[in-house]
Amino acid sequence: MKIDKLKINGFGKIKNREIELKDGIHIIYGKNESGKSTILKFITGMLFGIAKNKNGKNISDFERYKPWEDSVFSGKMKYTLENGEEYEIFREFKKKNPVIYNHLNEDISKEFRVDKAKEMNFFEQQTGIDEFTFVNTTVIHQQEVKLEKSDTNIMIQKISNLVSTGNDTISFKKSMEKLNKLQNERIGTERTKQKPINIVENNIKNLLEEKKKLEQFKKTMKMQEASKNQINQELEKLENRKEFLKKAEIYFNEKKMKNAEMEFQQNLLKEYEDKLEKIKQKMETNEQAQKHKKRTRNINYKLIVFITLIAGIAIFVRNVIIDLMAGIVVLFGLIFDIVKKQQNKKKSQFENVTKDLENEYKIEKENYQKKRQEFEQKQKNLKIEDEKAKALFVKHCQEKVEMLYVEKVLNGSIEVEKERESTVNAIQELNLQNCLYENQKQNMDEKLEQLIQIDEKLIEEQAHKQELEFLNSVFLLTKECLENAYYEMKNNISPKFEQKLCEITAHITDEKYQEIKVSDENGLSVEIENGSYMPVERLSIGTIDELYLALRLSMLSEITTEKLPIFLDETFVHFDDKRLKNILCYLQDQYYDNQIFIFTCSNREEKLLNELKIDYQLIEL
Repeated sequence: MKIDKLKINGFGKIKNREIELKDGIHIIYGKNESGKSTILKFITGMLFGIAKNKNGKNISDFERYKPWEDSVFSGKMKYTLENGEEYEIFREFKKKNPVIYNHLNEDISKEFRVDKAKEMNFFEQQTGIDEFTFVNTTVIHQQEVKLEKSDTNIMIQKISNLVSTGNDTISFKKSMEKLNKLQNERIGTERTKQKPINIVENNIKNLLEEKKKLEQFKKTMKMQEASKNQINQELEKLENRKEFLKKAEIYFNEKKMKNAEMEFQQNLLKEYEDKLEKIKQKMETNEQAQKHKKRTRNINYKLIVFITLIAGIAIFVRNVIIDLMAGIVVLFGLIFDIVKKQQNKKKSQFENVTKDLENEYKIEKENYQKKRQEFEQKQKNLKIEDEKAKALFVKHCQEKVEMLYVEKVLNGSIEVEKERESTVNAIQELNLQNCLYENQKQNMDEKLEQLIQIDEKLIEEQAHKQELEFLNSVFLLTKECLENAYYEMKNNISPKFEQKLCEITAHITDEKYQEIKVSDENGLSVEIENGSYMPVERLSIGTIDELYLALRLSMLSEITTEKLPIFLDETFVHFDDKRLKNILCYLQDQYYDNQIFIFTCSNREEKLLNELKIDYQLIEL
């Protein structure tokens, strides 16, 4: 890749500046704060855009390089790739995407894919190189090499990172340590306490224990619910019995009343029978009295005959005794006459009484027979009605009450009143059990609500655990990939870096340091004259700078076949003249196909290039 031309309309403190560029070495010369770094930022900004976010800085690059006095914030860059294709880029930095032209000055911007979340990555699509790779391989800023002696360890770490990972800002060891730390903080292990995975597992354990208790309670309540169903069935049975017994009591009362009525009717018949019996007795008594009177009359008749005979004798005899006896006879005759009259009268009365008794007996007997017929008919009807009532009663009750129980009640094996009282007591007892169950059920509803909440929490915690397990698998996979990449880099790319590093270092140090080794245990070390290896920490800052530069240069051939420009921003601050001369010669010999831009505030580079008779283009700011 060759940058042909820069046109800066407005960028930082630079405006309306055009710069024609050639092959080979360029010296961008200027005093401090003259705009050297601004030109470098303009080039990367044209290729990749300029960030509006701070990325940890006090001010964003967009705000930093926005022109102070002019609203024009744009520029144009022309470049040619290794395949010979020429492109011209115009970018208005306030807009998201640039306009891209081909060698015919045709707008070909639409030929490049646009990521809605990012700017158009046209240069990456052209070369396969993104901004991160471009900046970390081709651009070496002054702050990366201007180090005090106390900061040499930073540069050594950068070199070790570059050799082991391909990026001077990434340390495999520190990356693994950071990943382990993040994994421990964000997830945790079985041995840790109060870490996310431990907390969520404890939460799940506690929730499962609580759920087990509640499910046991729920199981118990289900058993009680089954018991309640049995109670309800028994209650229904007892309620039906209670209703049946109530109706049975009414049935028996009605039957009792009817029986009482029949008993009353039967008593009436009995009274009629007694009355007839009394009349009959009176008739018999009257008849016996008549017979007795009749016998008396016969005696009286005999007495009269006797008296008459005595009177006849007296007439003939005529003595005193006979006169006396005759007087007695007369007296008896008179009495007899009176008695006879009375007997006749009583006979008449007896006959009347007999007649009356016979009439009364006849009437009462007819009434009795009539009543008896009525009673027998009523008794017959009552029996039929009772059978019908009983059949209807049984039919009505047998649907709700077992037939055997009905039969026992009806045949008197079960006493209704006592059975009803016992049934009421049983119903009250079962209702009490139901009340106790309902109270427990209310408590159960609360616990079931807790169970639902526990299930929801379990789902959340298990989902959280799955997220943590997934995140842990990501960490494990990341570490595995990082480790694989590290060993692949170490086994495949690092040897090339080491070889290139040795080659460059040997050249720029006049063969003083020819062998450089990188190991996980000892870091970066160099072979000294006696054959032993010495940690680079003991080398000078200038030598460490050389090692860092050598590694960055060695990376260019590994990342792309495109001959990228090399930007050296105050890179040789710690180089002495001899080392600077060596590195300039090395750059001329080894990287003659690359454009080299040396940003400096010193004339040392210009002076040495003139001495070495190496062509260069001077651009003064």
